[in-house]
Amino acid sequence: MEQIINTPLLQEIKRLCPKEGILSINAENAYCYLKLQDDFLINLFPSLTESIKDLIKLPDYFSGDNIGAHISVIYPEEVKTESMKATIQQNAFEKQHTFQVLELIKMPMPKKTYYVLSVAAPSLTAIRTTLGLPSLLNFRGLWVPFHLTVAIGNL
Repeated sequence: MEQIINTPLLQEIKRLCPKEGILSINAENAYCYLKLQDDFLINLFPSLTESIKDLIKLPDYFSGDNIGAHISVIYPEEVKTESMKATIQQNAFEKQHTFQVLELIKMPMPKKTYYVLSVAAPSLTAIRTTLGLPSLLNFRGLWVPFHLTVAIGNL
């Protein structure tokens, strides 16, 4: 992971980015995420393309019937027991959650480069710890903080 230090861009991101979202759960696989408004990322994208010198595109979650802008809270692969899955599916958690943008990070992965905003979200951390999960998410074997993917580039 590489932090992208661009103060004007980060200030614009912090200004445009919503500060709250609605907790949503996929009833089928217990994928849990904080749903955000999509507009801010669409409005921010021209500034991202100008500031990030790589060839980037909007994240795949904007295509088709995908969920749009979101912060993952629990990946389906992290749900280890049926009782944990049932607890998540019962949607017993608060609906509205706030977060704070910390930094813009470049994360090269085997097939793509992800540009993400790392965020602080104490109430989302509390959900994970209540379920016995660590505060970091396990994304395909890589431990990552709460984040919002804002762009994808090729390697």
